[in-house]
Amino acid sequence: MKLYLYRKPEVSSSMWCLRTGAVMTAFFFGTVLLAQGQAAAAGGMAGSAKGAKEETCRIKGMVAKLADGTPLKNAIVRLENGDNREHTIAAKTSADGRYELRNVPPGRYKVTVTRNGYVEMEYGQRKPSDPGATLALSPGETKEPIDFRLIPAAVIAGKIFDEDGEPVWRAIVMVSRDTYRDGGRTLVSVDVSSANDLGEYRLSGLAPGRYFVSAQQREWTTVTGDSEFTVGDKQGDKGYIKT
Repeated sequence: MKLYLYRKPEVSSSMWCLRTGAVMTAFFFGTVLLAQGQAAAAGGMAGSAKGAKEETCRIKGMVAKLADGTPLKNAIVRLENGDNREHTIAAKTSADGRYELRNVPPGRYKVTVTRNGYVEMEYGQRKPSDPGATLALSPGETKEPIDFRLIPAAVIAGKIFDEDGEPVWRAIVMVSRDTYRDGGRTLVSVDVSSANDLGEYRLSGLAPGRYFVSAQQREWTTVTGDSEFTVGDKQGDKGYIKT
């Protein structure tokens, strides 16, 4: 029987370095991929947040007088969404009459402008009696310029006296307007006020036009004592005092 002896091959230092280098290269490459993946994920989250922020809309414009274009300060521009009436967005105009509504969610809105001493106006109206229009906003959209031209409001004021020339305190004064509804003409109440102790009343904020003014004495509440009234009920007498 013959025996053969073989020398065990030695691993050279160069081969070990090569293998070690391969392992280190793989580890480093994996670390780079992991870091790139984390950076991409972070960038994706930032992009999503930026995209979500860009979903909101903006509305810009100016409010001025119709007659001469003078800017109106402190006019209130209000957005109302028919699907979410509790969420109202509003802004006041600055000294130059400009306004800006930011972070407005996309949707369909009714835009109204109010200011003391002027007739309220709605987006889409050419005159106060016209119906307004709906303003539609797409995601990320900016609507400008949405301008408004307001007209001064009319005022009806006066005094109420009885047959003896005495002022009628707390008399109810109603202003109505003749309009067309359901194919016919009808009177629609526009505003109601009460006279003060001097019989004076004042109704403001009225759009130009023809109005019907009516007044009636307020009905007395329950009283006690010697009474002379026209009607009565179980809880007490109600009616008008005879003078």
